[in-house]
Amino acid sequence: MADENGFPLDFTQFEPFGASLNTSAKNLSNPRAANYNLTLERELPGSALLRVGYVGATGKRLFVSYNLNPTTPAGVQACLADPNNLMNGGPTTGGCADHPLRQPIDFPSHYAFPGNVWGQPGLQTTNGWSHYDALQVTVEKHLSHGLQFLSAFTWSHSLDVSSSFENVSFQTAGASDPYGRFQNDYGSSAFDVRHRWVISGSYELPSLHKVWAFAPDRVFSGWQISAFNTLQDGFPLSLESTHIHSLTCSFNFAYYGCPDRPQLVAFPTAVNPRTSQFKCSGTPVVCKNHYWFNPADFTDAPLGQLGNVSRGFFRGPGYANLDMAILKNTRITEKTSMQLRLEAFNAFNHTNFGNPNNNVDSSNFGRISGIRPFTNSRLVQLGAKFSF
Repeated sequence: MADENGFPLDFTQFEPFGASLNTSAKNLSNPRAANYNLTLERELPGSALLRVGYVGATGKRLFVSYNLNPTTPAGVQACLADPNNLMNGGPTTGGCADHPLRQPIDFPSHYAFPGNVWGQPGLQTTNGWSHYDALQVTVEKHLSHGLQFLSAFTWSHSLDVSSSFENVSFQTAGASDPYGRFQNDYGSSAFDVRHRWVISGSYELPSLHKVWAFAPDRVFSGWQISAFNTLQDGFPLSLESTHIHSLTCSFNFAYYGCPDRPQLVAFPTAVNPRTSQFKCSGTPVVCKNHYWFNPADFTDAPLGQLGNVSRGFFRGPGYANLDMAILKNTRITEKTSMQLRLEAFNAFNHTNFGNPNNNVDSSNFGRISGIRPFTNSRLVQLGAKFSF
């Protein structure tokens, strides 16, 4: 290939191309989705309505992305067999398995396309699929005797190969299987919440004036309380291993993230991050705190393997929040009125923890370092509204 003056074009300055090159499969097709539901309703005493429903959805030909040029299985074995590896008695500088991030440059023949030229470009396909099942139970009470409320409970499970374009592709590690075996990535969706209960309602307090004539009606009538409560499970965690023991990827030269995930040592159990302590050492003994699980339950995968922790295998902290309000409506004249509102958001000042560190190779793996995004400590505000 030459430029307009006939001089050959030189692209070597851009090699390897992988980190900035992405392409689509030639058989890319339009995604398909099917939604289905069945709902039963029953009227209950007290102006209430009960709904019980099944909701399902299936997605096919969904977008998923992965590494177009991973280390071939033969290349992985060749990397493990490199006599310069420290584990093989090589020199202190190490060999292929000791420097997996340099493998495309130092061992280009380990790839279907030369690693030093092409690196590891990205490939988008429509080979993904998803499935969703949910039981939804709703109780709705219409206003009567000053009381109204809506209670909705959902028990569901959403599974897919990739929950979005960014879900697994742009992580440092823990991305899709390098050889397109997407059944290995089929697991709980990033947004999957198994249990969620939301209840909201309001109650108009009876006026004391109705039972005691001497009680001023303007003072004791018009009082109302309302509340909005949410309880739900945590989201699945995407655990990753950045030591790249699989030897299939180098995130320095890859468009998408590497596929490495941890190896399971023992089934983890969620612990209280307020009191949990692990990794104790020193004299006097000093421990790290605020863990969501014991980091010793996971480790790096053996060299040449991807790790056996599945996608969405363990869940982060749940969410609980109660917002409340007390209102006082006062009619001043026939055409004017005043409303005072005292509102409390996160009324019980409950801490909703964020997800823990998800990198098994981090010194803070399993630790929680902050609160859940878009949550806050108790917030109280007073408002007034004058209507005329």
